[in-house]
Amino acid sequence: MKKKRVKLCVDIFMIIMLPVLMAYKLVGETVHEWCGIGMFLLFHDKKEKQNLRISLLRNAAENKRDYGL
Repeated sequence: MKKKRVKLCVDIFMIIMLPVLMAYKLVGETVHEWCGIGMFLLFHDKKEKQNLRISLLRNAAENKRDYGL
C-alpha cells in the first residue's frame, strides 16, 4: 500500500513539473534547471527500477530453461 502511494506521489509530482519545465520564460532559468534535474532523477530512478525488474525476470526465465524446470 505504501509503495503505491509513493509511486502515485512521484507521478503527480512529475506531472506538475512538466508544465513548469515547458514554461521556461515564465518561471526563469533557475527554476527551470532545478525542475529539470528533479525530473531527470525521478524518471531515471523509475526507469532503472523497471529495467532491473525486466532483467531479473529474464534471468529467472533463462535459469529455468537451463535447469529444465
